[in-house]
Amino acid sequence: TFLLESLASNPKAPAWLAHSKRSLSMKLWLYIFVTVSYSLFTHITLAATTPTPEQSEEQGWLAFQRGAFEEAVLSWQNAVQLYERQKKRENQAEALVHLSQAYQAVGQYQEALKALESALVLADKSGDPVLHASVLANLGNVYGAIGQVDKAAGYLHDGVSRAKAQGDAQLASIILNDWGNLLWTQGRFSEASVAYKESKTFADKTGN
Repeated sequence: TFLLESLASNPKAPAWLAHSKRSLSMKLWLYIFVTVSYSLFTHITLAATTPTPEQSEEQGWLAFQRGAFEEAVLSWQNAVQLYERQKKRENQAEALVHLSQAYQAVGQYQEALKALESALVLADKSGDPVLHASVLANLGNVYGAIGQVDKAAGYLHDGVSRAKAQGDAQLASIILNDWGNLLWTQGRFSEASVAYKESKTFADKTGN
């Protein structure tokens, strides 16, 4: 290119050489225009098609509700990653809880436990005691589902204690109901009945 431009700048250069220079310049500018335009188009397209973490969570719920559990896993995995990039610990922890529910739905209980263990760490770092209690309760439910009753009982007891300490009647009611379900599956019907009654007492406080 440099040699061609040097020759073309010579006054005695033939006309075809000057034309070649103009042709080369036009091709160069066309290449630059196309490259920049494509890069800009790609950036805009990606920005338009990449969902926000909130959108990914919503997509996960919609998929979960219609029974598309594997799709829900993918959506909530994406939400977790996006919240992590934004350093939103509480949102990331909540998305991990949702992800654990999708994992349970497809029978991947170990993955569900891993998600909840990660959520527990984030909940602890966030300093949100209600979120912490919720994650503990979810851990209890997963351990109950895989037959590790002692661990399940420990997590549920810890979770409901924290919920009560924070005055969160709704969460306390939910966990007590889960505790009643665990007792019932173990044939401890009278204890389960007590848990259900206490759950109702807290539910009444919320008006539900």
